[in-house]
Amino acid sequence: MKKIDLYTLNDFTKHDRKIYGFKNLSFGRPIRVKSVLYFLVILTIMIIIRCIPIIGYPLKHIVAVMYLIIPGVLTYLLTDLETEQRNPLTYLKASILYAIRSLRGQSYYRGKVLERRKSYKFYSKIQGGYLTYKEQEEENQ
Repeated sequence: MKKIDLYTLNDFTKHDRKIYGFKNLSFGRPIRVKSVLYFLVILTIMIIIRCIPIIGYPLKHIVAVMYLIIPGVLTYLLTDLETEQRNPLTYLKASILYAIRSLRGQSYYRGKVLERRKSYKFYSKIQGGYLTYKEQEEENQ
């Protein structure tokens, strides 16, 4: 059987699903389904954590209204976060990996560690020439 190549326009065909109202109640502006799902997932996680004996102790003492406010604020932050057209969890993972790599002092290109230059030259107008800086070699013991 012959293979048929299918061509699609990736970002052009994506549409955000939106909710405009519930029963006979209009919201005034459309709400994305993704936002509603974020809210429900965060609320569910809070309720599950509340049922765990030691960890849920702080959640048992907050006011009931906070169970709506906290997921609402987190949902607002997640939906308005510019994540470069990625899932917020994928964006968070990439941000954490970037922070770890920068703390290690390593540079990466396509997943491979790059060798860093050991000496640098800077032109200095004050001293009238070039200044050189050489990184100290790490001693392997």
